[in-house]
Amino acid sequence: MKQSNIGTKRLLKALAAVLVAMALLIPALALGEARFPADRGAVTDDANVLSQAMIKEIGEFQTLALARTGVRVRVAVVHFLDGLDAQTYARELFVRWGMGLMDLLILGAAGEDSFAAVSGAEFEQTISDNNIQLLLSNSGFGELFKAQQYETAFGKLFAALAQTLGKHYGADMDLGSLFAAYRSGAQATPKPSRPNVSSYVSSLWDSVMDDIDDKVEGYASYHERRERESRGLTPAGWVLLFILIGLVFSRSDRARRGRGCGCGPLGWIFGLLGLNSLFGRRRG
Repeated sequence: MKQSNIGTKRLLKALAAVLVAMALLIPALALGEARFPADRGAVTDDANVLSQAMIKEIGEFQTLALARTGVRVRVAVVHFLDGLDAQTYARELFVRWGMGLMDLLILGAAGEDSFAAVSGAEFEQTISDNNIQLLLSNSGFGELFKAQQYETAFGKLFAALAQTLGKHYGADMDLGSLFAAYRSGAQATPKPSRPNVSSYVSSLWDSVMDDIDDKVEGYASYHERRERESRGLTPAGWVLLFILIGLVFSRSDRARRGRGCGCGPLGWIFGLLGLNSLFGRRRG
């Protein structure tokens, strides 16, 4: 019995120790340290959202900026921030990578549509954090990054950053062919052409007047034809009438000589027109 009790107590102690260890381990796992990417040079793209061409251009920009201004620019793109806000993550990464007083780090989290920028103390004395935030906004980087248009976002940002560095450091930041497709105005959407109102009204007026002229001419032709018809016979009708009158007179002469019916030319005309029956009723 004593051995059984001792075994039971040992088992309960072991279970308690496991539970305590799990209680201590679970919060540690839940609050585990955020993951940070390894430094891969000018561009560290762990999210794999940038093309090799864009990575190459950013690398060339870093070389140009370092030579002309002493500023080293780096880009880091990750999937997630592991519970940290973008600015805190960027500061921690800046320290982990051992970045210097004249360095500028631009961070983007593709899976969270968030971004931040951190700079060294000497850089900040020349270009403040507030100016960098304005640069991220005014260049369109923020909206484009959130819209997942990463190539355009970084292209426009670096085109604007070159102008900012050149202005504040008095340096020649001629980019040559770098980011040519993303410079100011290069991809500007053409404004829809506004219709020329006066030209449109004039064209509409001409169309209406042409239509009215056509209708007036048609109306005039119609009434001219009706007027001709109302005035009497057409020329062909008159020719036919003269032929009929000639036939009537020739027949009336033969009739008087042959039968003596006393029918004159008017009688024949009335007969042709169907008026003889009318006169016959009146005589009756």
